[in-house]
Amino acid sequence: MKPGWKFILLALCVGLWCSTAWAADDSQAAVYNLGEMVITGDKPGAKDMAITNDITAEQIKATNAKTVAEALQYVPGIVVTTGVKSQPSISMHGFDQSKILFLIDGIPYYETKYGKLDLNKIPAGVVSKIEVIKGAPSVLYGANAEAGVINIITKQGTKKPWAEANVAFGEHDTHIAEVSHGAQFGPVNYWLSFTRQHTLGWRMSDDYDVHEGDYGFKVNKTTTNHTPTILEDGGFRDNSDYTTNALWTRIGLAPTEDTQYFATFHYIDAEHGMPGNVDEVTYKKGFSEGYGTDKDDIDWGVDLSGKQKLNEIITLSGKLFYHNHEDKYASYTDTTLSEEGDISHYKDYIAGGSLFTDLDLFDWYSARFAAHYRGDSHKQRSASDDPYEAFFSYTGSVAMENEFRPLEGLTGILGVSYDWYNVSKAEEEDGGSIDDIDTPDNMDEFNPMIGLTYELEDTTKIFGSIARKTRFPTLNQLYKTETGNPDLIAEKSINYSIGVSRNFFDLIDANISCFYSDVKDFITNDSNTDGYNNTGKVVFQGVEIGGTVYPMENLTVSIAYTYTHAKNKSDDAFSDEVTDVPEHKVDAGIDYLVPAILTKVHLQGLYMGQSYYQVPTADNPDVDEEKLNDYFLLNARLSKKFMEHFEGYVEVNNIFDKDYYSEESFPGRGRSFLVGLSAKL
Repeated sequence: MKPGWKFILLALCVGLWCSTAWAADDSQAAVYNLGEMVITGDKPGAKDMAITNDITAEQIKATNAKTVAEALQYVPGIVVTTGVKSQPSISMHGFDQSKILFLIDGIPYYETKYGKLDLNKIPAGVVSKIEVIKGAPSVLYGANAEAGVINIITKQGTKKPWAEANVAFGEHDTHIAEVSHGAQFGPVNYWLSFTRQHTLGWRMSDDYDVHEGDYGFKVNKTTTNHTPTILEDGGFRDNSDYTTNALWTRIGLAPTEDTQYFATFHYIDAEHGMPGNVDEVTYKKGFSEGYGTDKDDIDWGVDLSGKQKLNEIITLSGKLFYHNHEDKYASYTDTTLSEEGDISHYKDYIAGGSLFTDLDLFDWYSARFAAHYRGDSHKQRSASDDPYEAFFSYTGSVAMENEFRPLEGLTGILGVSYDWYNVSKAEEEDGGSIDDIDTPDNMDEFNPMIGLTYELEDTTKIFGSIARKTRFPTLNQLYKTETGNPDLIAEKSINYSIGVSRNFFDLIDANISCFYSDVKDFITNDSNTDGYNNTGKVVFQGVEIGGTVYPMENLTVSIAYTYTHAKNKSDDAFSDEVTDVPEHKVDAGIDYLVPAILTKVHLQGLYMGQSYYQVPTADNPDVDEEKLNDYFLLNARLSKKFMEHFEGYVEVNNIFDKDYYSEESFPGRGRSFLVGLSAKL
């Protein structure tokens, strides 16, 4: 029996056992409340001054999402694409993923060279809620939240034991197995979860246009010996297999809501192929660029979190964490993927902590303080016989936030943070030896924000905010071979947000928000100077319009439209267009419970407008501006509950089998099916 099937049968057995052990218990998993980094209770706070979306576990399940990256693609203002290395790239209001502060339970989650990690490795089954805060997140979150914050909050036990199990199957040996359980006995609270996701590869659209690409050889930066070659012949996508095993555990003491102490451990072991560019592949240095496998990709971490209310005025909370990331990139020497080439290796860790103090001084005034400090380590080598290059940096932040409530329904926020960044170690390989290289000067920035929200008795809510946000350069931008620049400084963005929301007659929840970001010292590699520099000036502006309608019993219709307009206003820009920013995006969902057979139907639609993938640059000043085509995807989920605690379901993604590209030269997934059974108690 294959190892994968053993995991599936184990999960199913656990699910069946749980249905017997807790047959009289209808409790469900709770949101891990220490994962909510900035908590305001029933009072408005800084989160209410920004454009926000909270995505629940039920909403994630309805979209057929199996990972955090898949769940985020249906959030207004968020764009998820997949290209090189088969890793998802997430952008927010035009800002790329490295400008977004990603947290898991309030703790930073990233790889230390590029400032981001593959969010497809985080299974959706561990998530209780995702908080998306755009433009003006609280200063208490810490440094590098230039675009906003995405906080992935996991689950915890409840006083009534609960358990969940899920198994699902698709074609080409696709299978998913999930099992989780949580409970609280006396003051002891615990939660554990295991997920396995596996496939031998995903199917491309039947409409995929099989065509010849270009296979070339690069010597001394010059590509020669171009050979017309079919780089992808359709069917199941070449090299698109993946396997992910993820374990999450948490145990703690929670005698009261005001006294909680938890320890969390996670371990993710992933391996996935990297489908190549279907138009152009370059052979260099013993391997084919773009063809490889991410193997022995391991993330693990230990988090300690605590909260203690000292009296009616003062509440203290804090976090300590250590996260380790390691991956090996194995390249191939030809497009048939028959011979493995060399292996590059990354070894990273981040370690640090955060401390928060909440002072609830008066009915009309509260103050909050935060301090963050962490160290980032990165080691890499390009080949198995090379020595490791090593880098180390420190990032810190101290912040104060004042909340005023002078009138009924009116809340004001005034906050400021002082953030700093220091690279203390930089070693580079040169001819087989390791040499110390220059480190940049210490960087520091003040980031103030101000916001107001006003709630009227008729359910109307109005908000507005202005925030200065910054992003320190990544190690890749500072030290990338040939293009790195250790003289870079932080990007600065002034973010403006304003919006209004209201319920009409208990039938419609509607909202509209406008955003504007003016970015200076934008780090770009598209200028007359060699490598990365701070000469960029970019403006992102737009609007989000959304609404949920309840036209009849058992029927819910939701729709959201995002318009994003991006302009490059840099003095030395060869084009004022910005790549990878779709101007239009529509997210729509329909939920209906068929009364006669009590079957739930969910349809999820996504329209993605055109975006530029090529514009003139300093390296290529004469190329034409080129756009990706727009596309529309429709998914469906049918589910039926039976025997009180069980649910069977069928999922279909890309119903119309659309052939589309979210990134140039990397076709998207065609139609796929999944059949599953879950038990929830």
